[in-house]
Amino acid sequence: VFILKRKQLLSLILAMCITISTSVVAFASENDGSNLEKAIVSAKNIITIPEEYSDFSYYYNENTEENESSGAYTLDWSNKDGESISIQVDDNGNILEYHKFDSNNDSSGLAKISKEDAKAIAEKFMQKSVKFKEGSIKIIDDRSNLSQSSDYEFKFGQFVNNIPVSFNTIDLSINKYNGEVTSLIRNNNDVKNYIFSSKDSIINKEAAKKAYLEKIGIDLKYYSRYDYKNKKLNVFPAYSIKQDKLQGIDAKTSEVVNIYSDNILNKGLNNSSKLMTEDAAVSDGKESTLTKEEINEIQKTAQLISKEDAEKVIKDNFDSLKANDKVNNASLEKSDYVDSKYIWNISFENGNGSVDAKTGELLSFYFYDNNEEVKNNISYSEAKNKCDSFLKKVAAEKYKKVKYIPEEENAEGNYYTFKYVRMVNGYEYTNNYLSISIDKTTGKIINYENQWFTNVTFPSLNNVISKDIVSDKISDDIGFDLQYEKIDKDKVSLIYNFSNLQEQYLLDPMTGVRIGYDGKKYKENNLPTYTDITGHAYENVIKELSNNGYYLEGDKFNPDSYITQANFFKYLYTPDMSYYDEDELYEMLIGNKIIKSEEKSPDHILTNGEVAKYVVRYLNYEPIAKNSQIFVNPFKDNVSNDYKGYAAICYGLDIIKGDSNGNFNEKGNMTNGQTAQVIYNLLKIEK
Repeated sequence: VFILKRKQLLSLILAMCITISTSVVAFASENDGSNLEKAIVSAKNIITIPEEYSDFSYYYNENTEENESSGAYTLDWSNKDGESISIQVDDNGNILEYHKFDSNNDSSGLAKISKEDAKAIAEKFMQKSVKFKEGSIKIIDDRSNLSQSSDYEFKFGQFVNNIPVSFNTIDLSINKYNGEVTSLIRNNNDVKNYIFSSKDSIINKEAAKKAYLEKIGIDLKYYSRYDYKNKKLNVFPAYSIKQDKLQGIDAKTSEVVNIYSDNILNKGLNNSSKLMTEDAAVSDGKESTLTKEEINEIQKTAQLISKEDAEKVIKDNFDSLKANDKVNNASLEKSDYVDSKYIWNISFENGNGSVDAKTGELLSFYFYDNNEEVKNNISYSEAKNKCDSFLKKVAAEKYKKVKYIPEEENAEGNYYTFKYVRMVNGYEYTNNYLSISIDKTTGKIINYENQWFTNVTFPSLNNVISKDIVSDKISDDIGFDLQYEKIDKDKVSLIYNFSNLQEQYLLDPMTGVRIGYDGKKYKENNLPTYTDITGHAYENVIKELSNNGYYLEGDKFNPDSYITQANFFKYLYTPDMSYYDEDELYEMLIGNKIIKSEEKSPDHILTNGEVAKYVVRYLNYEPIAKNSQIFVNPFKDNVSNDYKGYAAICYGLDIIKGDSNGNFNEKGNMTNGQTAQVIYNLLKIEK
């Protein structure tokens, strides 16, 4: 439940962030309300606003770029219960975003709307709400039944000449319980008249793939993932599609083309976003803030530098801070992540930094007050030179072991970011780097990151397979084909490229097998299509559970085979299995008192009595079930006192009704098909 709520909250926050970041907010001073009226009419022609949503407000977002002015109205309606509808409409009446927040909607148990019906609702809504000046609109991603939210989630895209327009996509959500459209996010608010070239005289896919391999390439790098359970850093090599820049192959010339990104936020924060992702893994490490008494004792025995010395290291290296800037807070932490070390964290009024308390090495710095009067307007090359000089000063030895990863110069952002990746055995180690951000207007360093592990063993890279083999494998996994892509602000080109590059695709360089971010064999998150349930008594139940994201892995369901303990719990907790491996699943089950540690037996075939017991524990009714004397056995056969309470509760809640003769068969083994029925009944009544 916590995971579901957290994901729903994150989705809400993300939707709000997207709305805020699409443009610079400016309140319009309109002498004529006709434009607002047109926006309202356009919105209400598509979205039905209930009468009780009587509170109305709006604001106008204006974008001005190169003497071109455009904007959008954000229209908000709400009722007295705090439920709301928000619609963003551009100057031409196009719906850019739509969100409905209904806190009173019942979203428990199995979906009441089938995926097929939701898909039909989504397609009908898209046809009337989103218009492209050329081409058509189609679903491009239909994995909505894998979602753990209360919505089916569909992704639509524009197609011209039956080729996807990669930068024009729309995310649409349909509530699983009432069939309402709950959100629409148009991922490109640009509705210009682009010119889409034909497929005449294009090179074939094989020639394009060869050009991609030769001119853009595939990287072999080291990656790592920390195993918190075993307290070990697992380092592994992997091939991946090279993504230093957004690039593709021109379908007519076979030359490399740079893909244009008009998302200023992404362009300006490209490196920083990578750093944040990687740093997030580090911050998950076990760190404990120490008391004053502990700090004093540790300093005596571990020969650590003082807080004042750590403060001096930070101030001496950053001209953003002044000598008289006071320390707001200081803490000494012991980090057990990879390298066991003590770290001084020092915060000032306008920034913060961290220093290795043993060696005095500067680890990070961030300055967030940018009200400088002096404007230097530093150039890219000047900033790069300053960056190199700084690294030679504060991290001289590490600077000798890194490779600068050039980024496309961002003319629109407020700062330059330079990233240097650690090289090991001639290959990049992506999780270790030095990074610096420099303010363009002041010329000052505003951010520094030093992510470097010392106690690391790197696997050998002898006998790796060729890049040709890897290229074929990657293209099989994620597709390599034609797509229309923006190569300039107003120019679209027909290119060849890999699809879905936002997801990292890693391949084992020794075997060519796809691996995940943890270095283990990649686990497909696709719903199975069973080949052995057609005509079976439990076929419909198995399919409906699958459509709700509950399934057993494999091409065959084996409905008449007996269910093992591990498979029962994996089936019941399918939506959570992306977070757990089997051992972690059992840790969760034991922690939540669904199963006792002495009962753990993954390969054990479950009996009907045991299933009833686990179901009752899942519902948190075991304190009642233990009192067998208060229950009457509802089944025709005998049920022992050990299971009578569990069996009676399952019967009363229509979860387990027994066989065709009304028998419980306490010691009988439960099949996969029977398990599907039990889980289906359980989820139907769960509130």
